[in-house]
This record gives sequence, C-alpha cells and structure tokens, in this order.
Amino acid sequence: MGKHFGGVSRLMAVTAIVTCAFAVPTAADPSEALLVMTWQGTGGITAETPYEAEALRALLPGFEVAINQRTVEGASEVSIVVRKGGSDILLIHANGDAVGSITAVGDGVADEAGLTIGKSTFADFGPPEFVDCYLQEETDTPLVICEERDSFITHLFATPKRVKAGDDGRVPTQAIPPQSILKRMVWYAAG
Repeated sequence: MGKHFGGVSRLMAVTAIVTCAFAVPTAADPSEALLVMTWQGTGGITAETPYEAEALRALLPGFEVAINQRTVEGASEVSIVVRKGGSDILLIHANGDAVGSITAVGDGVADEAGLTIGKSTFADFGPPEFVDCYLQEETDTPLVICEERDSFITHLFATPKRVKAGDDGRVPTQAIPPQSILKRMVWYAAG
C-alpha cells in the first residue's frame, strides 16, 4: 500500500512542484556576479587598458587570458579570450593599442542593474523607454540585439521563437517574448 498524504500536505507538495516548474530566472545582485560590466568597462578593463594579454592578466587574477587568432574571408582577426574553468567568459577586441570592445559570452557576467548572462530575461530588462532592438541574422539561435540610447552596453537575447522586424528594421519590444534569455552583452569604448 502506498503512503497517504493529508490534503494540506498534498496541496503544499503540488504548489512547490508547480512553483519550481514555472520559476523564471531573474536579475541578480551584481555583487554576486563573476564579473560586472559597467559603462566604463568590465572587471577593471576600460578604454585606457592596453590591448595586451599581460595587462589583462594583471586585472583579472584567477582567469585564463589567451590570444585567439582566426582567419575570416582571408583576413586575420586577433582577439583576446578570457576563460574561467575552461569556459569562454569574455572576448576582447582592440581599438588601436587599447581595448575597444568587450563581448561577455559566459554565464555569470552581469551589468550594473544585475542583468546576468544565462539567468536574466527580456522581462527583467524592462525594456528601458529608449531602446532599439534588431535581429542578428547570422546565428542559428534567433538573437535580438537591444541598444539603449546613450549607453555603452548592448544586450543580446535568445528568443524561444523567431520574431520579425518592422519595415524600419527594428523589432518592436512587445514582439520579443518576455522569457527570452540574456545570452551576451557588448561594451564599446566611447569615441
């Protein structure tokens, strides 16, 4: 014979299961993030940071910093990759002799508001009042790029279904599913 659960215990168990099944990741406390991206940069890396592996290693103790070189359409492209535990966390590109952009690709990187890659959703993003969103066409996973006006950070969300852009190329924010997960953030140096 199976165990019998009283009505209240059964209701509590079902409520707990349903709550867990529909829990949605949210924005985190930026102090709990692996690295935090701000308008100034990420993890102490700014537009004034020399584009050198040694300079980045000094700013990111505990992270692996490696030079990545690949050929795209006959042209050589060099970037610096920051890894933690074997996973790519940041891709860094140059602007002359200094850092020009940082792409956060690893789970656990957050912005100042606590939006965290791999955890936060478009619903957590808001979106802000002054934001333009576009489709990123060259990926298998539908990605929507959202750029806040007057911000140095761009947020990229993976949508669970394809969304369509309007005639002006923009994706209306109301067309972006709220459960779309934050997959990347890109910081650009001013200038």
